[in-house]
Amino acid sequence: MENSISRVIAAAVHELLKVETFSNHADLTEAVKVRCARLRIPYDCGLVAAALDAVARTRPLLQGNRRAAPSPRLPLLPSVPNGGDSGRAILSRAEAAAIVAKLRVHIREMA
Repeated sequence: MENSISRVIAAAVHELLKVETFSNHADLTEAVKVRCARLRIPYDCGLVAAALDAVARTRPLLQGNRRAAPSPRLPLLPSVPNGGDSGRAILSRAEAAAIVAKLRVHIREMA
């Protein structure tokens, strides 16, 4: 499940990098967290780091860098679902696809 959420966050990172440039890793990470919060995508430091690592394998993350510096490794903490102990998955595949589609439409409108 964390892998699928990380993929949704990676898609959000790709969309974010299409419309904004970043000169340092901290600003990029903060922008990703803000984007996830606005889209109500559950995230933690491990998921964001995994998504940034995945995106860094396909494109530069920072302006002026051909290869982004590796993100600093923090100890992985267990993620706590935002939905409480309902037993329900945080985000289904269909919900994630709908969020990514809305994100793409929103970003096109901003451009």
